[in-house]
Amino acid sequence: MIKTRTLKEIKAEIKSLGYKFQSILGFGNNSKTIKSDLAGDYLTAIAYLQPNYATCSFSKMAKCDVACLNTAGRGAMNNVQLVRHDRTKCYYKHPELFMELLHVEINQHIRRCKKHFRMPAIRLNGTSDIDWSIVAKRYPQVQFYDYTKDLGRVRKWIEMDVEARSFGYAMGRPLRQRPSNYHVTLSWSGASKVYMKRCLELMELDPQLNVAIVFRDHATVQSLLGKTLFGRTIIDGDLTDLRFLDPASCIVALYAKGGAKHDDTGFVVDVADLPIH
Repeated sequence: MIKTRTLKEIKAEIKSLGYKFQSILGFGNNSKTIKSDLAGDYLTAIAYLQPNYATCSFSKMAKCDVACLNTAGRGAMNNVQLVRHDRTKCYYKHPELFMELLHVEINQHIRRCKKHFRMPAIRLNGTSDIDWSIVAKRYPQVQFYDYTKDLGRVRKWIEMDVEARSFGYAMGRPLRQRPSNYHVTLSWSGASKVYMKRCLELMELDPQLNVAIVFRDHATVQSLLGKTLFGRTIIDGDLTDLRFLDPASCIVALYAKGGAKHDDTGFVVDVADLPIH
């Protein structure tokens, strides 16, 4: 029988390796999730890694590397960046240790939610873009959710879902590749014509796909609510962070934060550049 290590033992090893972090999941440290937690039936935990071309493989194409939300809020503080750097380093250099701590913290969050009679929600890509399907499959009682710019991953999921609806368990393959408890919203960028074209292809391939778009400011978002774009109704994405509660086939409008406020690459979208009705 394999002995499960205590949280104290795991943290001791992390410290011995010189890492400057002691946890992966954050709870109650994001203004939008706090608002969501107070208003709904869920309690949310988020993981923040350091975004780079490994953790966010499509960031160069989408040009969101310049306007990344990594610098929004507490992310502008040097000590916060150091912690995110070390978490990410541990994820790649000591993946078994990273995952051991993550599983302990997920179970902690589940117990926290039970204590407060709430349902657990977890967003593992607070500032990264990694496929966490394997983790989500292990915890069907948890609602996982993320934004993604990984066009290849989204296309693969859509095509697998189409195939599953058509052929079911043909040839012994599972009905779905993405777990039903893992909701993902595609993230738009107007900085690349190639990226935009591929986003539109995915939206046509899956009419139910939700797409998040970052606009210049809060007033702009408010002026767009209820209008349509690409055949989808525009909703306010800043009212809550719980994207899995959004209606299907919508545009999730967000306003620029952190370094994105000064973006001029096209990642932050100007209304004049889109066919809004």
